[in-house]
Amino acid sequence: MKKNLLFFLFLYSILPSSGFAQETKQYSMLFKLIVHDGNNKGTLLNITKNGKQISNSETDGKWNIQLLDFNTHYLFTCTKEGYITKAIEIDTTVPEERMNKRFNKFKCEVNLFPQPKDRILNYYRPVGRLIYNDSYDDFNYDEKYMQSVGAAY
Repeated sequence: MKKNLLFFLFLYSILPSSGFAQETKQYSMLFKLIVHDGNNKGTLLNITKNGKQISNSETDGKWNIQLLDFNTHYLFTCTKEGYITKAIEIDTTVPEERMNKRFNKFKCEVNLFPQPKDRILNYYRPVGRLIYNDSYDDFNYDEKYMQSVGAAY
């Protein structure tokens, strides 16, 4: 019996711990970038997580699933030469007890438009903000933020 226990403890100590680790909690959302009056060639999606860049890649304009860690701040910045850059802020902070329940898969669509010929437009704040909303018990746009951005732009 003692040999079996020692053998089990030995095996447990050399096996990769990932097989026994609990799965990381993540929020899954759909993201799509639409380029008006053009195509997606050269369109970049830059993603930062808590202020650090984690991805900067060309996007094809199709629905892409994004897996986001909870209790994290993300910024999705969409750029294309000759187009107005837009960013979306995503705050995945949720109550601890809510993380274990299912969320609806939010669809976030960003539209890029060409720069006007007579001037350069820059948005200095994200044009949208996605947060957990207690009223919906799910993720939704931050309505107060959207009103403040709408007034600014």
